[in-house]
Amino acid sequence: MRIVPFAQPAVIRLAACLNDGPALFLKRSAAAFQDALADVTCLAADFDGTMVRGNTFRHIERLLCEKGMASNERALEDHIAYVSCRSPAPAPAADFRDWLESVGAESDVDRACSEAGLLAQAVINMIRAGVRRPDLEDIAKALSLRPGVEALAAACDRGAVVSAGMEDVSRAFLSGRGPALARLDVIGAVRLAFDEGGRIVGLRHNLWPSPTKGANVRRLCRFWHVERAHVLSIGDSPFDVDLFQESGVAVGILPPYAEDPLAFDDHLARFDGYWNAVDALLVGDSLQPLADLVRAARAA
Repeated sequence: MRIVPFAQPAVIRLAACLNDGPALFLKRSAAAFQDALADVTCLAADFDGTMVRGNTFRHIERLLCEKGMASNERALEDHIAYVSCRSPAPAPAADFRDWLESVGAESDVDRACSEAGLLAQAVINMIRAGVRRPDLEDIAKALSLRPGVEALAAACDRGAVVSAGMEDVSRAFLSGRGPALARLDVIGAVRLAFDEGGRIVGLRHNLWPSPTKGANVRRLCRFWHVERAHVLSIGDSPFDVDLFQESGVAVGILPPYAEDPLAFDDHLARFDGYWNAVDALLVGDSLQPLADLVRAARAA
């Protein structure tokens, strides 16, 4: 893997688009980055697109379509456009509500409300479709573990999944896996409620972790009795900026375009804000190179 110190955004964009092999782009020198990794003891990782390839909500959409429910894919695309402030310009005749939606999210509160609505609508659709616990377990089985995740978790003393998705899917995915993954704490935006027959009947709002992932990391530090300098955070999108800002070492990943074209285009469109929040950006599919660096830094 190539390691590029003092990287510039234009170079990273080009490397990501060319997909010319894995590379780690650093804001500072390699020695300074290694020194920071030497203090890492805990991992805080995003789930969808980071720990796993793909996205839980895309699988939920497919499940709902199979059960005869209308797709909510357009709502997901509208949400991404809204929080990216990339909605189309309002028509001159649009009323204030239409204009307000087209302006896009301008604060963490806007983002939180938009995400809450998107998640709540997904749960409502799942209740209407009669989705049961085994259906979520099937979704978890359909997700693919990103290479190197288990090695990265093993390189740290403890860790947590900090997800903006369904906590139940994340827990089901980690259940029965190796000890490094099984010991991870899981914090999701939504924890589902089930009846005695395993049918979804409601939800418990934990936190909307896109705007408040940083708050979750602060809480984890208190729970773990560690300083933020000891936390390595990893995420795959601008939705993880709050997570990055509360950790000692922040590493973003940019997986290949073929993995999720919509996410790839969105990440590049908001790349500057993403790059400004991280200490390094890993362009590639596997987290194994990062796990090797953490292990070597801690050993040294």
